[in-house]
Formats: sequence, structure tokens, C-alpha cells
Amino acid sequence: MAFYVIANGQIESCKIQGGDNLYARFCVVYGKDWRLLHGLDSGTSQIARRPSCPGDPFVWNHPLSLTLK
Repeated sequence: MAFYVIANGQIESCKIQGGDNLYARFCVVYGKDWRLLHGLDSGTSQIARRPSCPGDPFVWNHPLSLTLK
């Protein structure tokens, strides 16, 4: 019998003072008993430009999807 974990989501946005042309890096950490079947366990989002209105978040909406067995 196999046990699977399927994770779906997104890196949506962040609010940060200063900066421009920001990107998000991600890394999913899992134990030695797990094996990645589908998706990426690490990566980098696209670049987000400074919002036109001060106080608005940087937006990526970068999708995440992975399956572990």
C-alpha cells in the first residue's frame, strides 16, 4: 500500500518596504522516506515590479504543485 501527499497552492504576494524587481525562491523539505513523483521541490518565481500605489503588495501568483510518495 502506498501513501501519497499532493500539495497545490501558490506564492501569492508580499508586502515589503523598498525594493523593486523582486522574486521569490522556494524549497520544500521532506524526509528520506519520501520520493518526489511530480512537480518541483525548489524554484524561483517570475520577477514582480514595484506596485504603483504605495502600500500595495508585490504580486507573483506563482503556482506550486507537487506529489510525494
